[in-house]
Amino acid sequence: MPKAGYSFSFVLLLVAFVATPQIRAQATPEASPEHLQQIQTCRDGILDESARPQDRKRWVEMLFSYATPQADALFVTLLNLRDRPKVLIAVCEVLAIRGAQNRARLSPAFVEPLLKTLSSKNGELRSAAGAALAEFPSDQVADQLGELAADPDAPMVARLAAIDALAPNTHRREVVKQLIALLDQSVPEITERVVAALSPIAPNGFGANVERWHLWWATKSGLSNEAWLAEQLKHYRSRARKTAAKLASVEQDLAKQQASLATRIRDFQREVLRPLTEEQKQAKLAEWMDDPLTEVKQGAVALVRSRIADEGKRPTGDVLAALLRLLDHDSPTIRRDVLTIAQNVREKSVTRAVLARLDRETDASLRQAIFHALGMLASQEAIPVLLREIRDDSKPPASVIVAAQALGRIASNRPNNVDMAPAIEPLKNRYAKTNVKNVDLRAALLTAMAGVADASFAGEFLNALESDRPEILQPALQGIKLLGDASKLPRVRSLVGHNDPRIRLAAVDAVGSLGRENADLESIFSHLNPAQESDEAVRQAAWKSFRQFLSRRPMEERIAAARRLREWPDLETQYTEQLANVLATAGEYNENLETLRDRLAILAIKAGKYEEAIPHLRELYAMRFGHQDPRAVDDGIRWINAVLKSPEMQNLSQVVVRVGEGSSDPSIRNRVVDAIRDYVEATDLTVDTKRSARLLIELRSVNKELFGDAWTKLLAEIEAKSKPPTPAQTPSPGP
Repeated sequence: MPKAGYSFSFVLLLVAFVATPQIRAQATPEASPEHLQQIQTCRDGILDESARPQDRKRWVEMLFSYATPQADALFVTLLNLRDRPKVLIAVCEVLAIRGAQNRARLSPAFVEPLLKTLSSKNGELRSAAGAALAEFPSDQVADQLGELAADPDAPMVARLAAIDALAPNTHRREVVKQLIALLDQSVPEITERVVAALSPIAPNGFGANVERWHLWWATKSGLSNEAWLAEQLKHYRSRARKTAAKLASVEQDLAKQQASLATRIRDFQREVLRPLTEEQKQAKLAEWMDDPLTEVKQGAVALVRSRIADEGKRPTGDVLAALLRLLDHDSPTIRRDVLTIAQNVREKSVTRAVLARLDRETDASLRQAIFHALGMLASQEAIPVLLREIRDDSKPPASVIVAAQALGRIASNRPNNVDMAPAIEPLKNRYAKTNVKNVDLRAALLTAMAGVADASFAGEFLNALESDRPEILQPALQGIKLLGDASKLPRVRSLVGHNDPRIRLAAVDAVGSLGRENADLESIFSHLNPAQESDEAVRQAAWKSFRQFLSRRPMEERIAAARRLREWPDLETQYTEQLANVLATAGEYNENLETLRDRLAILAIKAGKYEEAIPHLRELYAMRFGHQDPRAVDDGIRWINAVLKSPEMQNLSQVVVRVGEGSSDPSIRNRVVDAIRDYVEATDLTVDTKRSARLLIELRSVNKELFGDAWTKLLAEIEAKSKPPTPAQTPSPGP
């Protein structure tokens, strides 16, 4: 009587197992009730008519995992269910896949029903059974397949299926022997299938030439097993190289086709967007990014990127949300493209999405891209994650490098109220345990320390200054500059002449911040000269440091330093203006300000920039006139000359009146008239009639009484010079 809980049919199944001729001589250990229940559960799941193919396979795989006689018995029963092709296919596929991983699990009892299955009219079932038989390691199975293939009374579909089952094992000489023998059948279908099976193992295929195949086999059949396998290995390596080359070519062609398709889709998408309103464009971009086709998503992402570059329109709203969803896309290329865009959108939702992706990202290069993006986003929320990466000794150095660089960027841009104390211990510990030969990692950790700029890092920075590696020196220089540590200023000053422009720049910057001696100023000054410093970035840093250094010096020294810039008039003008503005904001008279205004006027006039000279001459005249300085008269004449030569001659009449009224001395007014006459005599007023007319308008608005008859005479001269010559006055051409 069956035990309670087990079906009568299942008991019959076990009885059938015991009665199976192939295995009834074997002793069958008694199975526990729990195991019998497991077998029953597998059977029910496999035979369930409503089961999906993948679910049925999972039940078969579970059954395969039970290496017991009871499990084998159920397999034999299932393999004999000719009226259940779906069940048979699932069983055969699992035997092929799992059997390849564990051939010891393939019972000889499975062979007979599998061989019978090769006669099925169902092509999918024949293929599945053949694939399962191909995994059986015994020579006996190969012999049985060969016998079936050679049997003239067997169905042709079974004979061909048997050859297909032999084909995957042509590395075994017994299998090749079986196939060579089949060539003597002189059956076209058999010969064709055998040749297809043998061709991959021969360097040169012999087609349907049976004689050549026999000659080839005659040279191989006598080889030792080691020699046969060595030759086959050599042949397969050659094929693998050729296949790899073909694969690379195919992949390259495919990549080109995909790129072409992506470009065409993107162009189409661009045309679709063009006539839409901004609101419609946003909706369409979001729709495309949610499209199931990868190329459509790529096109949408590319359009978002181009809108940022061309129009400055960063993604927002639904577009940004759709973009962030693509961080979970299967394509690493799309995820990387999204990170490139997202890292420039400083919003909390972006930072949180990028942080969330980090926990799921398995691609090493993309994890680094995420750390870089977090640094660009400069969000404090990323600090704990970056510190976790830096602390973890098991993380690859390349990942820690990017994390440290990102931490340095965030720390450098943090608000003053952000506490960076938690970063000190991880950075110091990781730096201390990092081998000095790992320059890139130590440099990245120093960069993070410089960003944090805590005084406890002074020792690391000062020691690093003794290095000869630019990667180490650069963050070390930045660190001591931020800490204001001038204890190794001579060493820093020496680095101003380093052969690497990155180090020269960092050293010049540090000297400008820390330097106090004239030698420091000289080391900076030399790098303003393009003839000595070829790197534009270093010259810009030197210019900044030059001004920063002098900001700590008295005004007289600054003015003297400004005069040293006369080789570079633009720099001299810029710095002199800066000094003048500093003094002008004080609102008090200062002789130095007069000197600076005078120099600025000279520089502008020398450069032909008369309009820029005018405000300096006006201020200079006002200051000196207010202090009854005799030089005010000369300043007034220079002022008038600058206005006369300026493009618009704006307010010329007012300037003339102001200078003319500035003194009761007639000689001063005569100098004003003479200055204007000198300009008129040196200028061809007939060339630019509009300018001549403007000059007359300005001068006629001046009260004649201020300058007397000399003024009337001057106006008459100007009018005469402004008229173009009449034909009678025009000299006739020579002979």
